[in-house]
Amino acid sequence: MHVTFGGETGDLAYAYVREILHPAILNHSVRVWLLADHLARQQDLHGAEREALAVACLFHDSGTAAPHDGAQRFEVEGADAARAFLADHGWSEDLGRQVWEAVALHTSPASRNAWAPCRGWSGSRCSRTSAGPTSSAPRAATS
Repeated sequence: MHVTFGGETGDLAYAYVREILHPAILNHSVRVWLLADHLARQQDLHGAEREALAVACLFHDSGTAAPHDGAQRFEVEGADAARAFLADHGWSEDLGRQVWEAVALHTSPASRNAWAPCRGWSGSRCSRTSAGPTSSAPRAATS
């Protein structure tokens, strides 16, 4: 089966991780891309955003590989590697940040709930302006 990764940078990302990842982790990363791409196409994601998704999928476990096995959690090491890869290929800081967030937070549901909503919150401490489904506000007792 021939798989493409959204464009030239995505294909280069695949070539890179193919050299550093254990084959089982590489195959897992490709399966993640195939599923993510299927869902992305249903949401009409294309162009640079689709290719950025490919890079995030391919790099999401790259922190387990020797070149990126540093002092931080593997997710953060992989996120740093993905952002550096994109920067080296002339990608915008904005897409690099989005890929970094996706990779760094991919194993931490609690972190995602605390991180993503901060963009819409007020205050320097990300205080909620209203209680929502991820709020830590006490819930009313049910009888």
